[in-house]
Amino acid sequence: MSLRARLATYTRLIDRRSLFAAGAVLLICAAMGMAANVLDLAVAGSLSLLVSVVSLDLGLALLALGVLARVESPPEALRDEPAASEPESVAASSGAVAAAGAPSARRSSAARTAAERATAGISPAHRKLYRELAVFEGRGPVPPPAVEALWAGQGLSTAETASLLDQLVDRSILVRQSDGAVVVDGGAETTGSSPATEQKSLAAAHRRLIDGYRARCSDGSWSKGPDDGYFFENIAYHLAMANRTRELERLLLDYDWLRVKLRVCGVLRLIDDFEHEPPTADTEAVERALTLSAVSLATRPDRLASVLTDRLIEHSSPGIDRLLSQIREQAPRPWICPVTPAPRSDSRNSAALPTS
Repeated sequence: MSLRARLATYTRLIDRRSLFAAGAVLLICAAMGMAANVLDLAVAGSLSLLVSVVSLDLGLALLALGVLARVESPPEALRDEPAASEPESVAASSGAVAAAGAPSARRSSAARTAAERATAGISPAHRKLYRELAVFEGRGPVPPPAVEALWAGQGLSTAETASLLDQLVDRSILVRQSDGAVVVDGGAETTGSSPATEQKSLAAAHRRLIDGYRARCSDGSWSKGPDDGYFFENIAYHLAMANRTRELERLLLDYDWLRVKLRVCGVLRLIDDFEHEPPTADTEAVERALTLSAVSLATRPDRLASVLTDRLIEHSSPGIDRLLSQIREQAPRPWICPVTPAPRSDSRNSAALPTS
């Protein structure tokens, strides 16, 4: 911070009138002392001259601080007001959404305003589809198949989806990367409705995306979904945002999903899935098992069956029992099937039997 800015910060809480008044008094005292020395009055002398010089310096300093505070402090009429380019309705909506914790609270009003202006020339139906892209905000580059899964529920074909994406890119509403993926930045879900209504519409869009992807999963099994660079990475997030917590819990206790997600995305992205779900005793146990074995699984994902069995064998519940049963039936053969937990500081001796 510059010296000028620092001094301005220190003086903003000081009344400028007090600075000017004190500075003026000191200057008057300095002038009187110097006049006494010039006229050789009884109060004259070296001490009087020193006091006059010090008073002069302090008076000038106080006047300078007063001027600095006046320049650096914004006019009262401009404090705590929305930016001139931001409509009052946008500012009020931004505050209300922030109170509700909606994603749009993190988005600048300028981005929303720019998006609204850019979409003014397209049809209302297409504007509605564009707002649904808010489900992808913050998820990184989105490949066209993910958008197809979202808009399929609105009856759009692959060709129609590509055409609408081209329009949005041409209007600079979306940014397209060299690989064809688009980036959704901000403002997509702004509708002018109340925050509660917007959140309800956004949850419905998440559900349409989920249903669109389920139709692309063989036999309706999430583990057989498309490896399009988005599905495996983000479907758990969308289940949480659609308030399908029970379905998400079943997903996180499904060995097929855990195995495929680990192979496609790695152990860290697999562990991230558990952050989206309200924790239960079962999901916490699985997350803990994955976290404690993350280093091993990062280099040897084929050890997943043995790792989960070893760390969950003492955790008895219907959900964990189903997971362990799945593992025993579907684990790659041959594999190491623990029958008691491996030796750890807080566990008993154990043994493991190779199973073919």
